[in-house]
Amino acid sequence: MMTDLAWNLIAIVAFGLAFAAIAADFRSSSTRMLALMFVMIGLGLVLEANFITGRPIEALPAWANWATLPSALAIIALAEWLRLIRRTTTQTTSDGRVEHLIRNAQISAIAYGIFGFVFPEWRAGYLLRIVDEPNVFLEPRFHALAIPFSMALVLLFVSIIKTLWMQPDPPERLRLLGITAAMPIITSAFVMPADIAPYCAITGEMILLVAIMQYHVQWGQRGQFMSRFLSPQVAVAVRERGLDSAMHEERIELTAVACDIRGFSAYAEKHDSSQVISLLNIYYQTVGEVAAEHGATIKDYAGDGVLLLLGAPLPDVHHAEHALTLATDIRDRCHPLWKDTDLGLGVGIATGEVSVGMVGTQPMEYAAVGRAVNLSSRLCDHAQDGEILLSERTKELIDIEESQIKLHSSQKMQFKGLAEPVDVWTITPDAETIRRLKLKRAKQGNWFTRIFR
Repeated sequence: MMTDLAWNLIAIVAFGLAFAAIAADFRSSSTRMLALMFVMIGLGLVLEANFITGRPIEALPAWANWATLPSALAIIALAEWLRLIRRTTTQTTSDGRVEHLIRNAQISAIAYGIFGFVFPEWRAGYLLRIVDEPNVFLEPRFHALAIPFSMALVLLFVSIIKTLWMQPDPPERLRLLGITAAMPIITSAFVMPADIAPYCAITGEMILLVAIMQYHVQWGQRGQFMSRFLSPQVAVAVRERGLDSAMHEERIELTAVACDIRGFSAYAEKHDSSQVISLLNIYYQTVGEVAAEHGATIKDYAGDGVLLLLGAPLPDVHHAEHALTLATDIRDRCHPLWKDTDLGLGVGIATGEVSVGMVGTQPMEYAAVGRAVNLSSRLCDHAQDGEILLSERTKELIDIEESQIKLHSSQKMQFKGLAEPVDVWTITPDAETIRRLKLKRAKQGNWFTRIFR
């Protein structure tokens, strides 16, 4: 087995890898997850080197059962990092199978962690002594820990290979290649003779360091491109999903929210231009703040009107419900901006399938073309001060009972540019309903990913 000094040095390098990754790319959720994996590896090595390895079972510290958790969490974090990487792939045919492999790897890691936590003497007395005492291989207690640990690593390795085949974003592909090359080398260090093991572990970590550096070089070059050619919301999509995936034209269902100041033209006629500009700046700032809180993308500013998207370019499964809370918050927070005036705000919300993708050159803009976008604008035009007009499809997707929300019966309305009349709902949520919707939103999503997002 490696000496304590070698273990500690390898742990220090692992901590350094975590710091290098997080310091250069903290905004990336995948990088934060990868850094967590390195921290857990380093912590596990420190505990093993200084408190567990080489001690008689009866001399193990009282907290020895906790020493299993860093290695189990490192595997879980690696699996979660891989799930994030899969967002950047341009192929989706193997998504279900890879997801199944990743989840099974996490389950195996949890099983390993539970066994090691409950039976720390098995881990210290058998699993960690396989190099010095090969005969422990015949002990069932060795396999109780070795099988789930090995299964987790094998499943992850297969998942990484399959993800590489799915053509992830090039910078992420570099890190995947680094993990693919380093994983067998680092793992082999734990079964190598003491005079060879440190070289194996350090070699694997150096491979990872090179991959991380190349990743940051590519992202630095991409950052220059993004600042020159991409609008802010598209830059976020590129960071989350990768350049090829974000640029890919697709047809998806989303919800568009259009809002417009009522009486703005008359106000502009009666007031100095500086007052008008000041009002618009405050209005845009307020809408921008609300949009950021709800994860919406501001698509266009047009005079006193704003068009927002939920569901693209950043995915949102519950885009219709979130659009309702977004629209209500915009209305309520903009109302104080023009008290003692004749101004007001109308809002239109429409949901449907639209074609989305990036267009233009300098800068590139995110385009959303379809009936839902046009309909939200038409609904906004017809909304009175304080009204929120809703399309039929949006109403269908709001997962709340009609008794919990003030929903006026629909009416048929004919809009310019639309061949057929459409059903329109007028909706006025009360404060308690909006509170429940926000609470439901806070509870949605994967808890493990949300913490590091």
